[in-house]
Order: sequence, then structure tokens, then C-alpha cells
Amino acid sequence: AAAKSAVVTELALGPVAGAAAATLASWPMGSVAELLLVVATREMVHTGSGARRFFAEAFTVLAPKLWELEPAALLKTVVAAGTAIALCRRLLEAAADVAILRLSDFRPEQVLLLTQ
Repeated sequence: AAAKSAVVTELALGPVAGAAAATLASWPMGSVAELLLVVATREMVHTGSGARRFFAEAFTVLAPKLWELEPAALLKTVVAAGTAIALCRRLLEAAADVAILRLSDFRPEQVLLLTQ
């Protein structure tokens, strides 16, 4: 819904992301990567306090499990962290390091996205 509605994006996504931060450790890691991508690509959201809380917790939860992520989830993590680099620099660096070492796990079109 956030991808299609400016009102939902502006008013709800930040608070939802902030609330999600509290339980992020219990989420499937692929779902964390998906929400990370959604929040990071909504510029009006990723500067709010809920989003900042979410990004901080996403680093705490994802960083130790980057090696366990499916290639698509790792790619989403790299793209999301790169998009919100001001708040996700450590996550971007950690995810990119893992992605480089796991390059053979990615399909050619995924590698292209990683290198852009």
C-alpha cells in the first residue's frame, strides 16, 4: 500500500517501521530486507524517527545473519542500505562485503544491480 499511496507513505510508514523495530529480531530475515527496501526508497519516510529506529535495529538484526540471507534478500539489503546511506552506511558496508564474497550465488542480472 505504501508504494501506491502518498498518504500512507507520509503518515503511516514511518511509525509502522518504528513499531516494527521492536520485534524485528523475530521476523524472517527476508521480510526484514523487504521492509528495509520499502522504507529506504521512500525519501519522505527515511528521515523520520521511526525510520531511524528501524534502520538502527535492522543493522543489529541483519548484520550477524548476512551470510544466511538468500541472494535476493542480500541484494535488497545492499540496494536499500545504499539508498539510505546516511543512516545505513555500516549495513551497506557489511552487506556489500558479504555480497562480494558470495558473488557466485547471484544470477547475472542480480550482479548487474549490485554493480550499479
